[in-house]
Amino acid sequence: MRILQIASIFPVKDSPMENPYVQQFVTRYMGRYKAKMEIIKPVSFLPEVFIPFKGRKEYWTQKRQLCRKGRYTSGDIPVTIWPYVSVGSISSLHTFFSSRVFWHNKNKVEQENISHCNLIHAHYLFPDGMIAYQLHKKYGIPYILTLQQELRFLKNSYSLRWVKKIIENAAKVITLSPQMAEGMKEKGIHRVQVVPLGIAEYFFEKKQNVRPLTGKREKLKLLSVCNLLPVKNLGAVIKAVGSLPEKEKIDYTIYGTGPLESELKALVTKWDLNDIVHFKGAIENKELPALMPAYDVFIQPSFKETLGLSYFEALACGLPVILTENTGAYELIKDKDVYYSVDPHDPVSITHCLQNILSDPESLARKALQAPEAAKIASWEGFVEFFHERYREVIKK
Repeated sequence: MRILQIASIFPVKDSPMENPYVQQFVTRYMGRYKAKMEIIKPVSFLPEVFIPFKGRKEYWTQKRQLCRKGRYTSGDIPVTIWPYVSVGSISSLHTFFSSRVFWHNKNKVEQENISHCNLIHAHYLFPDGMIAYQLHKKYGIPYILTLQQELRFLKNSYSLRWVKKIIENAAKVITLSPQMAEGMKEKGIHRVQVVPLGIAEYFFEKKQNVRPLTGKREKLKLLSVCNLLPVKNLGAVIKAVGSLPEKEKIDYTIYGTGPLESELKALVTKWDLNDIVHFKGAIENKELPALMPAYDVFIQPSFKETLGLSYFEALACGLPVILTENTGAYELIKDKDVYYSVDPHDPVSITHCLQNILSDPESLARKALQAPEAAKIASWEGFVEFFHERYREVIKK
């Protein structure tokens, strides 16, 4: 399997400060699946006459040096530079210049024998996705497109026309940015799948102070970790706990701060839950793996979450999650027995959910055992495996 990665952000020796995510992905993928990978790195430059007017002379000088170098090797991965003129800060102009990259570097297509690639994976809309689209039109090579945070290209009609062409012709369209997926939906583009890049690896390390999965519990320990915002819907959780006939069997801890903090604390007092609900304030993400295993269930019945990495962090620590179907996380774990789904608009459904957990601890234990495995889709291992499956699907077709 020969896969061409088009990644303008791929770091090389003379440009080491680029985002390393594609390099990390390619290295991990090659190590696991032994595929042959090649990189096209588009590099924009300004004609020297324009540099004094644009500023950042050192930056643009480095870009021209990159373009002259032409080729690098990153480990065992060949990297070919495709230079192109661009004014990146102006979206419509950047789109136009991106449409010329393929034609300016056409001789390299034949030199590198690119037409024999099985698949292309482009890591940005412009120019990466544009190049993939043009190679597809010329040689029929299928391509997968990964979108970054590129909402600015949806704001002018010229760029948007190209966006739609590139996406319509892609075999798969994936984004690491929930905001990008939402922006696409607003423009009527619904085939974009959100995939988490990967939660910190320390969430998958061996845990200490883990709660026993079986045996009698004095209390069911619930945990929420989030900004205290209306969308998180923690008020419904407080009301649900207050409505429980056996609320004394619940211990609910909330980590986080935000504009609703005073309102939520007042609600706790109103429902006479001051001995049951505890506000702990802000917490560093790196502290969570040591904290989470001491709890039984992670609860966040948000009205809306385009993804929700916190659910995966909890799962990695062995906590089943209570969530709603309005979350991106639900779409990724809905076939796994690791969650409870509730209606965000109905606190009674949350009350019933908690009653079911209290009455069926064996089900909770079963979900907890499977939770860390389900979280792997949000790990680097899961991220690489996800794309391997997409690669196979596209090549098989």
